[in-house]
Amino acid sequence: MTLRLAILVCLALPACGDWPESDGTLPNRGGWPDLMPVSQILHRDLQFATTVGEASAEEAEHLSRRADRLRQRARVLRADASSDAAMEALRARMAAY
Repeated sequence: MTLRLAILVCLALPACGDWPESDGTLPNRGGWPDLMPVSQILHRDLQFATTVGEASAEEAEHLSRRADRLRQRARVLRADASSDAAMEALRARMAAY
């Protein structure tokens, strides 16, 4: 009986606190970020880094190769994996990345 009473008290105790007043609106946190294609983001970042002098042609090539590998991996992940055999084939292909 005391365990039940303790649980009931623990559940009822938060109801004793004051609730903050709300006018029903959410705080403005700047809105949603702008969505843009990855190619624009890469171009913008590479252009900025090159302007500032932080990125060399080698780094730009590295980023481009990395983006290509990520696109290839995304294509593999979009493959059908509805059967056990298809899932195993997908795992085998993903092991290459």
